[in-house]
Amino acid sequence: RDWSSDVCSSDLGEATAEERTLAFREIESDLKDNILVHTVISWTEAFRHAEEFAEKHLEKIGVRSSDLLHVGMALVLRCESFLTFDDIQRRAARAAGLKTPF
Repeated sequence: RDWSSDVCSSDLGEATAEERTLAFREIESDLKDNILVHTVISWTEAFRHAEEFAEKHLEKIGVRSSDLLHVGMALVLRCESFLTFDDIQRRAARAAGLKTPF
């Protein structure tokens, strides 16, 4: 899927209720079609990665705790790419070596 063609008002702020509804429908459809899958994650490892990442990058980037956890989960899952429209989260993902296509 070419995510770069998906543009919504959330690029300028919060998503509208209609955009959120459409996004969740897309997710449900992708789960049904096995494009996305639910994955069990080791929370201990995710928190460990988040903690190690924070020690290296927290002061330079100013990352929020939720961003640390999201990046930690991506690292545990051995993700190569990280999709986000959030600038701080994008900087954190890049600092962790993840590709951010936006």
